[in-house]
Amino acid sequence: MEWIERLNQAIGYMEEHLTDANLSLNETARLMHYTPAYFGKYFKEQFGCTFQKYVASRRIECARNYLLKGNMSMQEIALKCGFTNDVTFRRTFKMYVGVTPSQFEKEHTM
Repeated sequence: MEWIERLNQAIGYMEEHLTDANLSLNETARLMHYTPAYFGKYFKEQFGCTFQKYVASRRIECARNYLLKGNMSMQEIALKCGFTNDVTFRRTFKMYVGVTPSQFEKEHTM
């Protein structure tokens, strides 16, 4: 039962810090009092994906919401969703969604 509570605590921390570009497996593991290797392995077993993929997919979800609202630059969206810059944001978005953020915005805001 303790692991479930700790995992919920880790998810809470991750969600709270999702927009922080410095969110990392190492820091989250440290806060949970586990080694990064142990925490990473357990996280993947529980969620079926790596810590990094989970964070990236949640950040993409955040970006999609901003893109649907419109009126923000790609740089603003990237920074608000925890990406270090718009180049990384655009590349990650295309990898996860299959289209660029600009294409997504055009297709969904007409």
